[in-house]
Amino acid sequence: MEKRETSAKVAEREEGYALGARILSEEGMDLRFLLKCWPFFVILEADMTITCCGPALSQRIPAARQRGRFDEIFEVLRPVAAAEDFVFSALCRHNNVAYKVQSREPLACTNRKLVLRGAMHFQAGRLLFLCSPHMLTIDDMAASG
Repeated sequence: MEKRETSAKVAEREEGYALGARILSEEGMDLRFLLKCWPFFVILEADMTITCCGPALSQRIPAARQRGRFDEIFEVLRPVAAAEDFVFSALCRHNNVAYKVQSREPLACTNRKLVLRGAMHFQAGRLLFLCSPHMLTIDDMAASG
């Protein structure tokens, strides 16, 4: 049986992509390229609201697609300094450092928390988190859905 998205979910996703495309085009970047290379990316506003996220991330964590707050959906594991002071300015201070974040809630399909590794890049007053799932074993990959 094939799962179909409701028209509201499709419209919400398209609206997020349109906003993401506008933000990225201001910086000379192409959203299509970002979607292909980093399907788990996140764009954050200064108030920690997720403006846009990649399709793989929005599929696994719907709250990210619904303009949730990054600090309510994820917790920073590394760098420790950013984890202790989890605010936008602290994330900006640790720009271009390897980050490891974990979803606060387990994924519905696996009952495991999603762990992402990547770097935060400060772009035009926003943070672009380019990341990918962090898995240690083949079993982790199979369990991630």
